[in-house]
Formats: sequence, structure tokens, C-alpha cells
Amino acid sequence: MDSKPEAVRLADNYDNILIFGAQVIAQSIYAALKEYYRIPVRAFVVSGRAGNPGRIDDVPVLLLREAGFERGRTLVLLAVSEPLHREAAAALALNGYGHVLGIDSRAEYLIMAPYFRNMTQFALLEDCAFAVGAAARGDWRVYMARSAYDRPLAAAPELPEWVVPLHAGAALDGRRLAETADDSGDNISARNRSYAELTATYWVWKNTRCRVKGVCHYRRMLAAGPEALEALESGRIDAVLPLPFVCLPDTRAQWGRFVPPGDWAAAEKALEEAGRPSGAEAGEILAGRYHYSYNMLIARAEVFDDYCAWLFGALERAEAHGAGAGGGKVMAYMGEVLTSLYFMSRRRGLRVVHGEKEWIM
Repeated sequence: MDSKPEAVRLADNYDNILIFGAQVIAQSIYAALKEYYRIPVRAFVVSGRAGNPGRIDDVPVLLLREAGFERGRTLVLLAVSEPLHREAAAALALNGYGHVLGIDSRAEYLIMAPYFRNMTQFALLEDCAFAVGAAARGDWRVYMARSAYDRPLAAAPELPEWVVPLHAGAALDGRRLAETADDSGDNISARNRSYAELTATYWVWKNTRCRVKGVCHYRRMLAAGPEALEALESGRIDAVLPLPFVCLPDTRAQWGRFVPPGDWAAAEKALEEAGRPSGAEAGEILAGRYHYSYNMLIARAEVFDDYCAWLFGALERAEAHGAGAGGGKVMAYMGEVLTSLYFMSRRRGLRVVHGEKEWIM
């Protein structure tokens, strides 16, 4: 029996539960509260209308100043990206909400893990039986993408020796942010403004030969220790991904905000040329609720390389059909959709497990 997370325990003491936020973190928390914990949510509250839906699953999305709930009997769950928590908490305080609980990456995982364990077929890394006392070092490399656009961290994290900082977009930046950079060897570093962290993924694919490969961000890491990495190296599991987000009503509620219809039409042509997944299977996955974000993973080299060959082949074909011509990080966001398609269409053949993502502040 899963123990109750703090948000679930606190909810018993309040008449009204509100969720601050209306995007995928908020939608995921809402789905778990409603469907697994059986806790009703009265409303989503936001500071502005731009980019937010009017309703989610028939629950209203209200402007903060419109939400007329009795403040003393209302608990607000902050379900937005962690760097926004302080600003959101201040806005809630100005509007009289004193009972606020921030859902950071740890709290999010503790809420979502029981939901995924009991209500879906997504396997959890923590439920795997690994050999105790795995070697502290193997043929593993997880590359942490760094960028000129990174905000400073409050304190540099102490990284395990298998995590290697990698300067992403180095071809566009005169500085060197890490000893290893993505503008050497076979690379697409100069396309970083459109591909974002995927230029690092491409570099790892083309220029490394270790048995376990991975990519994470300077602010986000997958909580996978030596036992999980050894299990990857030995072939007992094939890949570790972050838990997917729950998107309502379907995945387009997330990626459709960032990938314009014309660009996705180009991607559909690319997928048709690739032949897998089929149009019907891709349509079924995208009409579902689960979406992998962040372009992060750790995998056996054979799986990582096959994924990259398929991913970058599809992205190249999509560009040939006109995707990304409007600028911005369209290709990176498209990469998230394609990552979802790759792994979800291969769930019967690959042993994919899902780990906690850790925010580094």
C-alpha cells in the first residue's frame, strides 16, 4: 500500500482544493488526485488567461482574482515549474490565500508514482529488483547539457563521475561552458537555436562509444544510481525515462502549444516516410494522455543509438518538408513528440522504466 503524500494528507483538512496552474504539471496532479486518490478539485487558478484553457475536464480555470473561495478553508497546490513557485506564492498571498503547498519535483513524483504504478502500464524504476552493491563505476556516461541561456544555479551540484557536462550550442557561443562541447566531431551544434538540447543528444549519439548513454539538463536530472546503470549495462532494462505527463484532453494540449499545425503536418509526412509507427498507431498514441517531455533519457547504447537514428532521421525529413522554417525551438518540441512515439510504440519490445526527475535550483 502506497503511503499518502503530504498534499493528499493535507487535503482532508480543507473544504476546497485548488490547483495553481493549468498546464501539464497541474493536469497531471489533477488526474492523480481525481482518479487515484479520489480527491475533488474545485478549480484551477491562474494569474493570466494567455495560453491557458478555459476548462480542464469540465473543471473551471479561473483568474486568481475571480476565485471566490473561502480562504481559510481552501488549500492551494502550486503545480507550476519550480522556478515560478516564489512568484506564484507571492501572488496567492496578495489575494489572501495563506494555505499553499508547493509541488516541487520530489512532491510531484510522490503523488504521481502511485498513480502510474496502480493505474497504468508504465513501469517504475524504484520497483525494479536490482543487485545490491552494484559497482560505483561502469562504462556509463550521462551528458549534462549546458547552454549560454542557462540561468545561474544557487550552488553548483556535486555530480557523480559518470555525469559529464556538455556545452550545447557551442558553435554559436564564443565562451566554453564545459570541457566537452558539441561542436567537435560529427555535430549539429550550429542548429542549437532550433534543436536546443537535441544538439547535445546528436553529439552523444555520433561521438561516444560507451555501453550506457544518457542526456540530462543542467537543471534537471534523472534519479538513476549505479544499480540502475549497471542494470542497463547488463541488459536487464533497456532505458530509463522520466515519468510522462498526463495531458488533458490529449497530448496535443501540451505539444500543440509549441508545434504549429504546419510544422506538425511536415512531421506527419516524415513519419509516413519512416513507416514506423504507422499512421494509425501514431494517431492513437497522440490521442492518448501521456507525453514525455524534456528530451531526457538514459539507455543501453544499442537502444540510444537506434532511437537517435530514428529521431534525427524523422526530424531531418520534417525539415525537408518545411518544419522549423518559422524559427524558435520547434524542432526541440517536435523531438519530445517523436520521443513519445518512439518509446510508446515499442513498449512491447523494450523494457522501459521511469524514474524521478530532480530539479537543480
